[in-house]
Amino acid sequence: PRCSAEGRRSAVALQAEVLAHKLLRCADSRAAATVLNVASIRLNRTLLTEVVSQLGALHGGRRALDVLCWMESAGGAALPDADCYNAAVAACGDSGCWRLIPALVEHLGMLGLLSSVTYELAVRALVAAGRMAESVELLREMLDKGFHVIPKAYVDAISGCDAKGDDEGSYRLLQDMQAHHPAASELLQAYHICLRAAVRRQAWDFIFALLQRMEAAGPSPDEATYDIALAACGQLGNVTEAEKLVSLATTHRRMTPGLYGRVVVAYCCSGQHKQAAEMILTSSQTTGWMPPTQTTATVVVVLAQDADWLLAVNLFEAVLKTGSPVNLPLVDAVISACAAGNQPAKVLDLLDCANGLGVEPEITTFTAALQLSAHAGGAHWCLEILDRLERSPAVATAVAYTSVMDACVRDRRWSDVLKVLKRMMTKGVPPDHECYRLAVVSCCAERQWRSVVEILQVRFDQGEGMGVDIFTECMRSANRDEAHEVILQLTDMMSDQGFAMDQEVAHIAIDACSKANNVELAMQIFAEAPKSTPEVWQAAINTCARAEQWVQVLDLFTSADQQGMRLDAATYTHAVEALAAGGCWSHVLQVVELAERLGMRLAAHASWRRLAERKAPLAPGYQSGFSEMEA
Repeated sequence: PRCSAEGRRSAVALQAEVLAHKLLRCADSRAAATVLNVASIRLNRTLLTEVVSQLGALHGGRRALDVLCWMESAGGAALPDADCYNAAVAACGDSGCWRLIPALVEHLGMLGLLSSVTYELAVRALVAAGRMAESVELLREMLDKGFHVIPKAYVDAISGCDAKGDDEGSYRLLQDMQAHHPAASELLQAYHICLRAAVRRQAWDFIFALLQRMEAAGPSPDEATYDIALAACGQLGNVTEAEKLVSLATTHRRMTPGLYGRVVVAYCCSGQHKQAAEMILTSSQTTGWMPPTQTTATVVVVLAQDADWLLAVNLFEAVLKTGSPVNLPLVDAVISACAAGNQPAKVLDLLDCANGLGVEPEITTFTAALQLSAHAGGAHWCLEILDRLERSPAVATAVAYTSVMDACVRDRRWSDVLKVLKRMMTKGVPPDHECYRLAVVSCCAERQWRSVVEILQVRFDQGEGMGVDIFTECMRSANRDEAHEVILQLTDMMSDQGFAMDQEVAHIAIDACSKANNVELAMQIFAEAPKSTPEVWQAAINTCARAEQWVQVLDLFTSADQQGMRLDAATYTHAVEALAAGGCWSHVLQVVELAERLGMRLAAHASWRRLAERKAPLAPGYQSGFSEMEA
């Protein structure tokens, strides 16, 4: 009662505001709005705006609009102002009620509460909802009504046009934005949006026009500006446009390491790796720039495939000179390029250099270098590379040792082959089939027949075997060296391992049996061997003739004749001489007659025939033809 009427009204206002805050903390926005309205006192609009914003966040934009409409209809002093309505616009955008925004903007216009903030919030909400046409329409309306459009609203609208593919609309908005905000920081972002759109269309003339306009009137392009176009060139492998962009950027001094990298990628994508390498070298010499090491490694890998070792080494040296990091893929690629280019000395230098840089090549790098050097016939270099491999942390494999042994075989360094085999076994690397094969070949060349037999026996005991081709090669070598006992041992081993002899091996084996006077084994081999060529028959006949097995000699001649096997004249002559020396003149006569029937003329043919005709009847049992053998 002691308070005046004005004091009582102030107290009520204070109590209403306190109660509204408490209700807001309890998330009862509707009750808070009711309290403010029935207080019938003008309160601060900040509290009203908070009521609408919280109601929109909790229940959506539609509920916020319901409260606004209720407050308008209830009258009173707490009518919503522009900030309340803007909060409702933002709430509609956040809750996805974009369909209410155009009507709300129109209602604000009728109330005379429209502002640039309202338009900006509406445009942003429509863009977020993907309603590009409506957002651009609102922006145009805003411009027509003379409202100041902030740069952010332009960027939102340009993004909307870009999203719906309206490149022409984007460019018109960009022009308006540059006219009204020539110094805005958002202008560069707007240009980037238009550039990306042009890149998608591959409208290169328009791209260059935009860049030239930026260089002339601003905003100044940054690295990202040129990167947008150069990245597209890299993906498409469009070297022509990339070179034009580089020329423009170089003119205005915009080139950076990242942009050089984009151009290098463009060259690589178009398959022009040599040009990419030359650009890297040029840039490193003029600006001290190098692309990322991985990009350089990619270029060097292709140069290695083309055996362009010199360019690869120049790139590697440029990396070292500029202080760029050296990684394992780059080292591997350069070593492979030098190995492919038959530059083993460079390979060794690179291995030493990598070791000094703390980059240890992997076993794959050593293996590739060894294999390529082996094919080039560089046993000396392969042994040097093997020394570095054994000193490195890389774990050596049988393939690496095999490559070194193969190089030694190619260079006919037989003793080194066996030394490498011993080194391999000392390191605990189990030899594979190829290692043993090369060792056998080396032992044959060195005439170390005992080692040959031991290696073959070891492989057999391991349950692996060496293959008939190895036995064939060994028997050829032993035959050239007249190591007949070795041939017989190899023959037994082939039999034990179940290998079938071909005609060449059978011929060698039978001939060895002949010289060892082992007719029984020779005839056993002959019985099991294929007999499609005269050599096997001739070896068997010569063996029987040397052993004075006259009946078998004649039987072999007869069988060969029946099977249509045409023996050479030397075999007939040798057989006639042996039969005559044994006094088997009836056999001599039969062999001579057989040769005549085949149209074959022997050495001293007529003399042998006359002699056989004269002496054959004197032999006992001539009618049987074989009684002299029985006697």
